[in-house]
Amino acid sequence: MKNIKTLADIIDASAQKYPNRQLFGYKVRDRYEWITYADFHQKMERLRKGFSDLGMKRGDVIAIISSNSVPFAMTVYAAYGIGAAVVPMYEVQKAEDWAYIIRDCGARFVFVSNRRIADTVADFAIESVEHIVFLASDPNNTEFDSVEKIIDRSHEPMKSLDIDDNTIADILYTSGTTGFSKGVMIPYRALWSNLMFTLQSFGEHVHPGDAILSTLPMAHTYGMTCEMIFGFLQGCHIHFLVRQPAPSLVMEAAARIRPAILIAVPLVIEKIVRKHVYQRLDCHRARYLLQLPLIKNRVKTRVVQWIRDQFGGNIYQIMTGGAPMNQEIEQFLMSVGF
Repeated sequence: MKNIKTLADIIDASAQKYPNRQLFGYKVRDRYEWITYADFHQKMERLRKGFSDLGMKRGDVIAIISSNSVPFAMTVYAAYGIGAAVVPMYEVQKAEDWAYIIRDCGARFVFVSNRRIADTVADFAIESVEHIVFLASDPNNTEFDSVEKIIDRSHEPMKSLDIDDNTIADILYTSGTTGFSKGVMIPYRALWSNLMFTLQSFGEHVHPGDAILSTLPMAHTYGMTCEMIFGFLQGCHIHFLVRQPAPSLVMEAAARIRPAILIAVPLVIEKIVRKHVYQRLDCHRARYLLQLPLIKNRVKTRVVQWIRDQFGGNIYQIMTGGAPMNQEIEQFLMSVGF
């Protein structure tokens, strides 16, 4: 952390320290694809130069409507290095919410994941919007620009500008008690503070090359801090789930990448424990052994390992929140010392 002062410094330092290490992974049909730290960093700096050539500047606001993807992450970090604020939105939001947020924040650039969203945004005819950009490549897209096209046009890298800690990094629109959602401005110092807390909490237990299973959207502050920024700094491999994180999908990915960190909503954890841990304990003998003072601690140790095995066997920490954990599941996990 000695020479790291900004979020952009984290990316630069990790790309130099772990150039050939896998950064992002994701499943495409029946195979997994990866991008290394060095490849991501090189394309991100060319993308930043392309953004600058298109007129993106310090203080601009960009909106992103997409699920997690490599181009999403690349766009965010390229914009951070210019000093533009990022306004992430969800694909599942209503079109009227997109329109309100884009108008309210005054976004000049809107990045989208597919043609349907691009056409919808174009139909809004919002005065501030100058560029609609595809995150993914689409051979049928001839009308809109894309991240891939911008990178291809830009042959020079652009280093990050000197960004003040009080500069706005993100504007997150949260549901309000009345009317439309409200935009919460997140400065870089707030993201940095969250990162420091994460490092202090479990940084020493997560090492270069460890995997992080990314189930939270980058539009979520925990997803951005604990999965993306923290993962970058530690030299981790970050695996994107490209579909809704159902328990079966989480377990399939966990078995393959053996994550050290997993952040998930309580329902996912509850379903996995009920289906794959409770079934092994659902016998009179197991429940009887858990009551015997002389051996119950050994049984609990075995149960904790069973739970760890459901998440790949290398899990150090599972974090959950956003809704109450089922009381029965919570008490069970606490009783065995998980």
